[in-house]
Amino acid sequence: APKPAFYDGLLPVINDKIEFESEGGWRKIPADGKNYLPVDLFVTQNKLSIPDNKVAEYEKYIQSKDNKYSGFDGFIGSIIMRRDATKADDSYNYIETALWKNKSSYDNYKTTATPINGNSFLSPDSKPATYEGKLALSSKEGI
Repeated sequence: APKPAFYDGLLPVINDKIEFESEGGWRKIPADGKNYLPVDLFVTQNKLSIPDNKVAEYEKYIQSKDNKYSGFDGFIGSIIMRRDATKADDSYNYIETALWKNKSSYDNYKTTATPINGNSFLSPDSKPATYEGKLALSSKEGI
């Protein structure tokens, strides 16, 4: 049986808002059962396994650095999530999530960003999971 995983959201960053046309607060999306729905945004996630003896150091690191995505065209926002469990059964206890207007915005970030020195928490060979967001929800505050 599936096991739920709960997370605490840390350090939300709102860089831009995504707004959708709506009628009475509801989006009107044409769905004909034949064509795919349009992509609203692009999401990247890095899963991290931070050892217990490095958790305080990692949280101090993420609180002290500027958001690495700010200033990049197409960056919507990001959040760090900490697993709400003493021992994660899949070994991941943090997830870094970033939202982009589209994949090309993220690709531009990857090719032009200066690597962040000192982030020994992310494995050099790790690759983020990527998702296309469809039927995204948004608020007046953003994300």
